[in-house]
This record gives sequence, structure tokens and C-alpha cells, in this order.
Amino acid sequence: MSELARSLDAAQAEFFTLDELSKAVCRHIGVSVFTEKDLKRIIRRSEGAEIVGKLLQCAEENMRDERILNGVLMTFRRMLKDAVLGQEVSKQNLPRFAFRCLALDFERDFDVHSDCKQFTKLVIETIFDLSWAAPEYQRMFDQALEGTAKIARTLHRFTDDPAILKTQLKILQRYLSKMNPYKIIKQQPLPPTTLQSLELPALAESLIHLLDNPARPPLHWESLDSASEILCWIAYYQSSAILDLPDKDGSSLFIAFMLSSSMPIRARGVLGLLNLYHNDTAQEIRLCNPHYILYLGKIITPTCLKSMRTPSPLFIRCMNRFNGTDEPTQHTFAERYRNPSVTILSDGTTFDAYETALRVVEYELTGPQNIEESCLYPKPRILGTAEYSPELWDDMEAALRFHGKDYEADILNFNPLFIAKRLILYEDEDAGAINMINAVIQSSALVAIRRWPESCYFHYAWIQSQIGDDYLERVDKQLQSASCTPYFRRQLSFEAALNQFSMGIVRLSVDADATRLHSQIAGEQHMKGAESRISAALGFANPDSPEEKILRILSALTTLVTKMPSLNSNELKTLREDVGTAVLCFIDNRYPEHDPLIRLSATFYIDFEADLRRWGSFIDAVHRVEPAASDARIVGALVELLQFYDKDESVEIEPQIPRSFLKAAGYRQQHRCSYCGRGSLGLRKCARCGKAKYCDKQCQERHWKAGHKAECISPLISA
Repeated sequence: MSELARSLDAAQAEFFTLDELSKAVCRHIGVSVFTEKDLKRIIRRSEGAEIVGKLLQCAEENMRDERILNGVLMTFRRMLKDAVLGQEVSKQNLPRFAFRCLALDFERDFDVHSDCKQFTKLVIETIFDLSWAAPEYQRMFDQALEGTAKIARTLHRFTDDPAILKTQLKILQRYLSKMNPYKIIKQQPLPPTTLQSLELPALAESLIHLLDNPARPPLHWESLDSASEILCWIAYYQSSAILDLPDKDGSSLFIAFMLSSSMPIRARGVLGLLNLYHNDTAQEIRLCNPHYILYLGKIITPTCLKSMRTPSPLFIRCMNRFNGTDEPTQHTFAERYRNPSVTILSDGTTFDAYETALRVVEYELTGPQNIEESCLYPKPRILGTAEYSPELWDDMEAALRFHGKDYEADILNFNPLFIAKRLILYEDEDAGAINMINAVIQSSALVAIRRWPESCYFHYAWIQSQIGDDYLERVDKQLQSASCTPYFRRQLSFEAALNQFSMGIVRLSVDADATRLHSQIAGEQHMKGAESRISAALGFANPDSPEEKILRILSALTTLVTKMPSLNSNELKTLREDVGTAVLCFIDNRYPEHDPLIRLSATFYIDFEADLRRWGSFIDAVHRVEPAASDARIVGALVELLQFYDKDESVEIEPQIPRSFLKAAGYRQQHRCSYCGRGSLGLRKCARCGKAKYCDKQCQERHWKAGHKAECISPLISA
């Protein structure tokens, strides 16, 4: 028995509070973490790592004494409340220690124990605090990859304790959402061995069982909310974990989400099915891309993109025309025009490079002539029997430039980039190529926009398949442009509708950071905007075109997400029929765009009634608890905003919120990082303006890029 254990025995207390145990541990190792002065001293002297080491050593020497482990964990929680100190703590081996504590068996592993539930609750709360303290993505990845399966395996132990279960689900929600940047930073999907270690199929099965019995015991709203988001992430990372569930329970539950009384859960039904039917690899040019929330957070992305596949020679040739690698002279073009490489085609006909080039450009500027051409590029009509090759494109470009048609020549060079993007959508595995192709299209479009700033074509190329407010602003500007033909008006309006719908669904569904409720309110506003965008796009769309059918589907889904509780059975039936009619039009024509959306719609149309019956108890459970959650959302959003106000700032909204609510939410006024909003006693001021404060260099660099550069002024310069 250790000296610390003997001192606790000597106290002869029947029960120790967690604070008392924490103080006993701190006295034993000779540290203090109980006042602001203590924490400031620890941060100033950079003693955090040393204290963590002492605490872990104390725990190691007393692993069979639950009282001492309680004291150690409670001390860690005190340190984790401060952002700067918490980052230092999380860099040590604390996550591994916490997971080890979670696996302890009270009957087998302890000599001294009192309250197993209190201990388990404290361990889980410590792991939750750690999930928010990781200072950088790699540490967050490591923690999430190690902890997801371990937390998931304990879910069944606490189904009778809604409070502990709620925290477990919040941890899993946090872990899975924080693996979202993996594809961007690593430029590859999660490796198969990593996916296997997460044990997502077992987690999906546990959640299905939990939500299939939501009344025994009654689940907290937060638990329903977290579980629905976790299932969305599982579908995103490993769709087979959902698809392989018996009786199609996974896909049917997403349909039930869409029919619930909660708008965020309805949005997750849409996003879950899109994730389910989308390629699990690195394809990120997708409707409702979860990566959108990363760009809101100004994540630093790689300067170049990896692709495991070598692009075609024609693609490389056209790409080089825009990046400056290969720029022939006017003399070279004239010589090529007089001596073309391709003169006779395989069927014996003469190849006219100039006329063929004009047909390519005409297609790019006016679009498909019929539904068949919308689904498959009309190569026979435009190129005849000619095959795609760099030599063919050299001949056509030379012909256009010889005749002074430089604008048309740039459009000609863009055509293979678009074709490559469309062709790869037919493939199940893209090995990262779609990301690379899209990056090339965007960078090439920006080069072309500088050459031809009034060209609607290149602005359309830049915004295609993208998500974000800046793209919407570009659409609205181009719609007023003199070069905006009826074709581009249709296409730009279509892209704007997809964009706004995507922003609404993503922000309602998966924004798991400190401004969660605020993000959901923004998502609701985006969905209202989507209604008007979709309506406007339908006004421009060609009847019976694939774009018009996609817009009909978006319109039905938007109505479902925004108005479901007030829809009667006849209105639901009409929505379902609208979706079914649109889906039937795609059966005879293989349309490469938006396949996950079409499959989602088919699932909704076919399984709607059966899924409504199957998950009736879940839908009722959401209906019972959601009104109370809705009442607290506005106040909760205000509390979230308070987290971004510094202690020295005057906050107008704070008096609007009852002090009891602030206390229950864990809010306390303190100095906060100007970038991430986390509170700390160890923030460092910007050396230039002296106003902004930061946790670390990373937050400072990100804030500088996010806009502080424009507002950072030295007090002397200001004076």
C-alpha cells in the first residue's frame, strides 16, 4: 500500500468527494491546480508536462485504488479546462491512460473501490475533455483512431444510464467528425486496416439497437442527436457498415430520419443516404460534401494534390496550356495549321480541323441538343470517327488561333478537362484522380478568367460542383453579365441551387464544433435560400432535361427537410410521387452526374411506407423530446456565441440569458483565443496590435490568414 493510500485510510472518512481526492493527490505530489494563480504559474513556468508526468506516475503506483485514480482524473479535468494547459496535457500519454482506466474491471482490477458508476462517469468525462483539448489534427486523429472502438464497446454497459450514454455518444460524435479532415490532409481515404480498427460495423449495429428501443430507458435529446450524426459519419467512412446490416435497417433508418420532427435529424437522413450511396474513396466532388465545414474553419489544405492515377496525355497537354508549361508561339500555330498531323480519319473521310474545333466550342457554349447528349457526350456528331489525342487537339487549336479565335481556342482546351471529370464519375474507384482533376479545372479556370474576365463560360467552369457562399456570389454576378446566354443562365442557376442545398444540409447535419447550434440556425437559413434558388432554376430549366428532374428531386427534399412536421399524408404522397416520377426518367438513360442523389430518391420512393412502419417508435420518440430541445436552441446558440467573447469585451447578449442557464451550460467569462474561442489564462497577445490573443502559433497563423492580416494595426500607427 502506498503512502497516499495509507493517508486516505487514516482519514477514516466514509466518503470522499472528488475535489477532496484531487487535493489529496496534489498534496502528495507537491503541486496545486486549484486557483487562477496556480494555473497562471504552471503555464508561465511551462510545468504542465512535468505535472502530468507526476500524476501519471502516481496513478501507475496506485492502479488498484479507485480513490486515487479518481483524484488523478479530477486533477486532469481541472487542467483540461484551460485551453493552453489542456493542449500541453493532451500531448502527453493521458489519452492512453484514460482508455486504460475505461477498461478496468471493478471486481478483478481493484483492491479498494467505492462507487463504480462515479468512477466510470469521471473516466468518460475526462475522455470527453481530452477530445476537445487536442491541439492539432494529427493528435486528434491518433486519439480518435485509438478511442473510437474502445468507447463503442462500452455503449452496452450504460444503456440504463442516459447521462453516461449521452457523454459516450458525444465523444464518438466528436471523434468521427474530427476524422473528416483526414482525406484532405493525408490526401487519401482511411486505409483499410485503420477502418477495420475503428469497428464501425459493430458501432452501427449498437446504434441501430439503441434507436430501435428509444423508450427503454428514455434517451436524452442530445443522445438522439449524437447517434443520428454518428450514423451519418459511419456511412461516410464505410458505407458497407450500414449497407450490410440485416433487413436494410441502416438505409431504412435514414428514411425514418427524413420523416422525423427534427430538422437536423431530417437533414442527416438526406446526408446519410448520400454518404451511403457515394464512393467511399477519395472522391470529394460531391453533393453535400462534409468537407464544407472544414473550409468554414479555414483548414490549411495541401498546396498540391496527389493522385494514384496518371492523367491521359491529352489531359496533361490541355492542362499545360493554362499553367504556362507549354505555350506555343503564333508562328508554331501557323506552321501546324499548314501541316496538320491528322488529315484523313479511319473511315476515309477528310478531317477539317477548323470546322471540328468550332463544333467542339459550340457544344461548350450552347450545351447538349437533347436528353441523350446530356447523358453521353456526342462524340460522333462533333468529332466523327476521330479519336481523342494531343495531336488532334494541336491541329484544332492551331486552326482556331490561325483564324484569330484565341477565346475559342481556350474553350477548346477546356473541353478535355470537363470530359475527364465526367468519365471518372462512371468509375467505382478513382484513386484520388477526381480531386486532382477538379483542382486543375479550378486553377485553369482562374487563369482563363484573367484572360477573359467577361466570359461566362470560364466563371461557370470555376463554380461547377463547388460549395460555399463565394461561389454563390459569383453566380449572382454572372447572371447579370451581358455574356450570360440562356444556356449559362440555366447552368449557373442549377449550380447555385445545388450549392445552397448542400450548404443547408451540411450545416444542419454535421457541424460539431463550439458553434453547433449557431451552425444549425445558419443551415435553416440556407435551406430557405435553397427553396428560392431551386424555384428560380426550375424557371430556367428545359422541360424533361436531366437538370430539371434533379431540381424536382431537390425541391421535394427541401420541402421534406424544412416542412415535414406540418405536411399531411396527401402532401407526403405528392412529394413521393414527384420524386418517383423524376427517378423513372433516369432508368433508361445512364446519367453520370448525381448518382447518389438519384439512388437516395429511388430508396425513398420504394421504401417510404415500409420504413415509416418499421421505425414508428423512433419517430415518436423524437417527436416527444424534440420540442423541449427546440425551446432551448435559441438560448443555447447565444451561449455558444458568448464563448467567442473575450473577458475584456462588452457583451450585449449576456444579460439576456439567465445566470442559472449559463451555469448549467458551464459558461464562465474568461480571456479567449481570438481564433478558436477557447478560454485560457495563458494566452499570448499579438505582438503587433496587442489586441488579439492566441493559444499557440497555429491559432495565430490561421487567424492571420482568416482576416487578421487586414485588421492588425500597431497602436503607434493607429495613433
